[in-house]
Amino acid sequence: MLMLTANRGMAQSENTTTSWFKNKIDIGGNFAFNIGDRTGIVELSPSFSLRPIPKLTTSLDLICQYSWDNKYTTSRFSYGFGISARYTIINNMYVYAQYTYNPYIIMDELTENKTTGTYSGLWIGAGYTKRVSEKVTIYTGIVYDVLAGPHADDNPRISGGVSYHL
Repeated sequence: MLMLTANRGMAQSENTTTSWFKNKIDIGGNFAFNIGDRTGIVELSPSFSLRPIPKLTTSLDLICQYSWDNKYTTSRFSYGFGISARYTIINNMYVYAQYTYNPYIIMDELTENKTTGTYSGLWIGAGYTKRVSEKVTIYTGIVYDVLAGPHADDNPRISGGVSYHL
C-alpha cells in the first residue's frame, strides 16, 4: 500500500512539471517593415518563446529579410537568427531587446555582382501587447538598432507579431 501511494505521488509530480513547462511555451512570429522614399525592408521571423516568469517572454527567432535601395539599385536578402526578450512593465505595455545575427547577400542590379557578409544588430524598443483569445496574443511596437545608429536606412522599424500559447 505504501509503495502504491509513493508511486502515485511521483506520477503527480511528473504531471506538474510537464504542465508547468507546457504552460510557459508560445510559438508565433514577427513581421517588421520600414519603407521610405529610397529604401525599404521587410522582415518575417518565426519564433519559439518561453515565459520563465509571467511578465517576461524570451524568444529564439529565425529571421528572413529582404531590403532594397533605389539610389544604388541594390537589393539584399538576409537570413539568420535572433535572441530576444520582452518584459511587460505596466498593463499591456512592454520593453523589448533583441540581438540578431544575419548573413546576407547583396545583389547589384546594374553590374549583376553579388556581395556576401554578415551583420549583427542590437534592437531595443517598446510596444503594446493584447491577448485576443485564451491562446492568441498580438503585439506591436517600434524598435531601433543601437549598433547601426541614426544614419541607418532601416532605423527605426515598426514591428508586430502574434503568439500562440500551447
